Amino acid sequence: RAVAHASPSRGARRKRSRSRSISPYVLAMETWKKYKTAEAAMLTQIDNKRKFFKKRPEDHPDYAQEWKSFWKMRYSEVVASGRDPNTHDFKSEWIPFWETKLNQIFDDELSTKTQDLMHKFSLSSVEEPRREDYKRPEKERTPPSPERRVVRWNRSPQQQAAASSLSPNKRRGYRSSSRSPGPVAA
Repeated sequence: RAVAHASPSRGARRKRSRSRSISPYVLAMETWKKYKTAEAAMLTQIDNKRKFFKKRPEDHPDYAQEWKSFWKMRYSEVVASGRDPNTHDFKSEWIPFWETKLNQIFDDELSTKTQDLMHKFSLSSVEEPRREDYKRPEKERTPPSPERRVVRWNRSPQQQAAASSLSPNKRRGYRSSSRSPGPVAA
């Protein structure tokens, strides 16, 4: 079976061929919306990791190293103060220290990933674009040049008389072909 494909109407073809350019503001808003979507996903991921490591701090990759450095620092401070490090309760000091450290780690990660997203989307700020920052310069309207004016209206008296005697529809056809040597016969 042969399938007949209807050709698009003249209006549809014209509509496709006359695509409008997108304004810089619209482009900036589209980019910013993509950034905000990616940022929301990143924030959800970081928040989930933060909750997980708050419940299970020992599973954090930096936990053992941070504990070791904290213990060495506090051990030397306790010895320097003349107290017995074997009876000192390091854990009661460690828990608030680790929570603060964990928040700092995630804040640093958030800052780094935000900067990466801004770079990826070529943004200079996380603020929503404002329309007034993207105003188009006003075009100065200049009158047509004298040469163009002369060409447009330079018709012989016979051409002007012939054009004025035609109906408006035929005048349009006459004008479009007015560059030809004679008037269009009806």
